[in-house]
Amino acid sequence: MTVRNSWRSLVGLLALLSASNGIGQPASPAGGYDSSWYISEFWSGEYPKGFSVTRPATVIRARRSMDKAAPRDVACKLPYRAVIHPWNKRRIAASRIKFLSATKIVRLIAKEPFDFEDAGGDAHAKVRLQKGDVIEYIRNDAEGSFEVSIAGKQYTAGQNLFDHVQDVADDQFVEDDWAALTCVGGNRAYIFLGDLGLGSDDPKTQVAGISGVGPGQTRYGQARDLTAAEARELEAERSKKAAPSR
Repeated sequence: MTVRNSWRSLVGLLALLSASNGIGQPASPAGGYDSSWYISEFWSGEYPKGFSVTRPATVIRARRSMDKAAPRDVACKLPYRAVIHPWNKRRIAASRIKFLSATKIVRLIAKEPFDFEDAGGDAHAKVRLQKGDVIEYIRNDAEGSFEVSIAGKQYTAGQNLFDHVQDVADDQFVEDDWAALTCVGGNRAYIFLGDLGLGSDDPKTQVAGISGVGPGQTRYGQARDLTAAEARELEAERSKKAAPSR
């Protein structure tokens, strides 16, 4: 995940989506993350990540808590054709899904005096900062906007903030995405998105029966479960990519 994307203003849209996605509302503390991480009930990005269940009786190995060090000892059967995505409201209700993220807090050090202007909300609050002041990066939003904490108060920042702070390597910006949901049968599980192999260049590492969102994302801000035909098509594509080359 990188925050150094081209900046386009989506503050109004983000404010609209925040009501349903829980932007700026930290979840309960997670056992696998200490105070150097910021926990949100939110997946970032203009187009958030997600996944589809493309094979009947798909069971994945999940965890009992939001902790990457915890054993993957929960056998979680997922509903066939389900699209696990922040925009699929019906599936969220049916499977009682919470989309959780843990973002590594990054200390941004002001390299000069400047006026920070909040890019979110109705009132554009300004904060006068001095050289050496600390701005804590706490979470990515979308299209270059992100959340920061200044003296314990949360604000929305844009890419121009990086013009006023000391350089920080891109690899310092880390976000772990999780889905807490009810599996078929009623047991609860925490699924770490990174375990599914969706971002890997090697399709063989992708969990069987799991594909990207695909046609389940019908338009911006809206998603639904797959049809049977769509699930078969996505599964055929995934199987073809994972098949050994001759």
